[in-house]
Amino acid sequence: MIPLRQQLGFRNFILALIMMLVLSLASSAVQIYSDWQATTRNMENQVHQTLGLLEESAIQAAYQLDRVLAQRIVVSLMKTPSIFKAEIKDDWGNKLAETERPVMNSSVYWYDNNFIERYRTFAHTLTLPEKGIGVGSLEVSIDQAEIMKDFTRRSWQVVYIKLIESLITAMLFFGVFFFFVTRPIINITHNIAGLNTDPEHPELLDLPSRHKGDELGFLIKSFNNMLDKQLRIERSLTDREAYFRAVMEQASDGIFLLDSQGQLLDVNASACYALKHSKEELLSCSLFDICNEKYHDDLRAMIKEADFNTSITKEVEMYRRDKSINLMEIRTVQVKINDQTCLLSSARNIGKRKSAEERIKYLAFYDSLTDLPNRQLLNDRITQALRIANRHQHTGGILFLDLDRFKLINDSLGHSVGDNLLKQVALRLKSSLRSEDTVARLGGDEFVILVPEIPTEEYCATTGIQHLAQKILQLFKQPFIINGHKLFVSTSVGITLFPQAHAVSIDDLLRQADTAMYQSKRQGRNQLCFYQQQLQESVNERLTLEKDLHHALENEEFELFYQPQVNMQGQLIGMEALLRWRHPQHGLVAPDNFIGVAEETGLILPIGKWVLEESFRQLISWQEQSLPESFRRLSINISPKQFIQPDFVDQLEALQQQSGIDSSLICLELTENMLIENIEAAASQMRRLKALGVHLSIDDFGTGYSSLRYLKTLPLNELKIDKSFVHDIRTDASSLTIVETIIAMADSLDLEIIAEGVETQADQELLESLGCQHFQGYLYSRPVPAAECAHMFTSEPMALLD
Repeated sequence: MIPLRQQLGFRNFILALIMMLVLSLASSAVQIYSDWQATTRNMENQVHQTLGLLEESAIQAAYQLDRVLAQRIVVSLMKTPSIFKAEIKDDWGNKLAETERPVMNSSVYWYDNNFIERYRTFAHTLTLPEKGIGVGSLEVSIDQAEIMKDFTRRSWQVVYIKLIESLITAMLFFGVFFFFVTRPIINITHNIAGLNTDPEHPELLDLPSRHKGDELGFLIKSFNNMLDKQLRIERSLTDREAYFRAVMEQASDGIFLLDSQGQLLDVNASACYALKHSKEELLSCSLFDICNEKYHDDLRAMIKEADFNTSITKEVEMYRRDKSINLMEIRTVQVKINDQTCLLSSARNIGKRKSAEERIKYLAFYDSLTDLPNRQLLNDRITQALRIANRHQHTGGILFLDLDRFKLINDSLGHSVGDNLLKQVALRLKSSLRSEDTVARLGGDEFVILVPEIPTEEYCATTGIQHLAQKILQLFKQPFIINGHKLFVSTSVGITLFPQAHAVSIDDLLRQADTAMYQSKRQGRNQLCFYQQQLQESVNERLTLEKDLHHALENEEFELFYQPQVNMQGQLIGMEALLRWRHPQHGLVAPDNFIGVAEETGLILPIGKWVLEESFRQLISWQEQSLPESFRRLSINISPKQFIQPDFVDQLEALQQQSGIDSSLICLELTENMLIENIEAAASQMRRLKALGVHLSIDDFGTGYSSLRYLKTLPLNELKIDKSFVHDIRTDASSLTIVETIIAMADSLDLEIIAEGVETQADQELLESLGCQHFQGYLYSRPVPAAECAHMFTSEPMALLD
């Protein structure tokens, strides 16, 4: 509660009382009043004139709160004799300037404060003329003692009466003022003290209807507006703080709030999880306590360089609780919180990212399966080796390795076994080389060894690298144990040397070594071969042939020739379908020149399917022309790749059903080496074919393993003696013995026998004497197109060729 003397109503009461006394004295006597009024008017006019002269300066001083200007104004007011005190206040009642001088003692003790004051105060409100807004007040105090000496002596009696009258009036005024002003203000004050200023549930002052249009209503509205604005600001700050806290806690990165010394002020849950510390433990540490010492200088620089606009990023190692290390990327920026400059740092674990980057970098230069250098790294090292070899005039070499029959292992045992085999091959190769040599994997089962400088202490460079290649071939003599499988794997090696007489590129060197490697394979595999220019020419021809072969089938360039098979009486007992390629530029190409390429490229599968379809079509055509009674079957050669296809038998059966041909007229010729490589799978396929009624023959018998085991196991119908034995049968005793043995073996196993390559009557007679009854060769006919076979069906017996 405000003390009475400080209440606005009481002060107004005093002021009103003084004014009432002055009016009472003025009305008590006309003359005295006239004198007093004139005197007072003069005094007031003087004061107001003085105040009017200084009003503009005083308004400026109060509006701008210019204490210096205000002090100069009050000092100038003191030049007026009746003014002993002057002051300037702003619109809040605060004093901007004040001055006062001592008052002389008066001989009349009439200024008792209970009746009338000796001193009179003039308060002049300072208002901006353009806007009508009060900016403060200018007050002066006047000493009326000198003016009132004569007046007091004549007016004591009137004073007493008017005093009572004025007092009553002033009290009435005070009561009215208290009821209409003071009490509402007190109520407003109590209401303000009891308001709920919680931003979530705010309250505003009620505006009584009787005060809607007066100053108190304006005051209440102003206060409510101010309170509402403040609450909105507080609510916004609260929301921002909640948002900041939510973002901080939900962030996947660790977030640290630091002071300028690196002391942790706050951390989020992710930081606690990453470092395996509780929040309380981290808040007792500084950033330096949880980071490796070798990064402390970087952290100090980061703290020093960070500002409000630019973040600073550093990579540091942070300790977990168990002293293990997290590699973190920490990003720091300055922030201001509660007028305190702090540092906000976010830390992200980049260990996995760094590992991934290293892995990507590794995979760019190394093979992911064997961990050997890949083609890109090999090319870099060959480039360096070429440069050094040219500068120092020494010889280096490149060895190109390709595993023999690796695809067979992959297809039969699975890619897992194949991958493990490649890993073991890589380990063996690395263990056998010098540290300066490089072994790389180009892909598949191809490996390249770079020898930047061939040791020549005892040998020439050619001999030195040949010894290294022989050493590598010996590495493959020992079996590989893969998933319980004991695998014997060999390799073919191609070699080229550098530098050469003419400048060669990396691709040239690799192509040369690759060419030499293919020559090793053609020579029987498990061998080494040096690059020669004629090899490259052969490879170029082969590549051209391969390219043309891709278009041969769709351009209908293939054609079937047929060669008759006869019995001892010269009767036609069958035909063998033989594939020919009528090349647009090279004419008729024999199968020996392109079948190998078709096998390697996989084109043999569509070509083989076409051969079956065309053979079946031709046989049906011949049947419609009436085949001789002695005709038993049409022989068709089957590629090993075609035969091992899981759906081969299904394809043949579908083709047989579609054409309606008698399957007993079909004889499939297979090579014995193909059967030996996977005898179990071959036996299964052959039994299914046998169930269809198809006859099965072993072509070129005697040139492979000639194992009695598979002859006993497989459901065969026929053996075909290779022409190489028939050709030498009359001049080579070994060939004669082999042929005699084959015939005897076939007879004991109840297999038919047919000899191919019979070219003379003497060959036939000798074969007949050994027990062979069926023949095929130039003695009877060369392979001819289907159109030229018609006369063979009517010849009885077939005429022998000259």
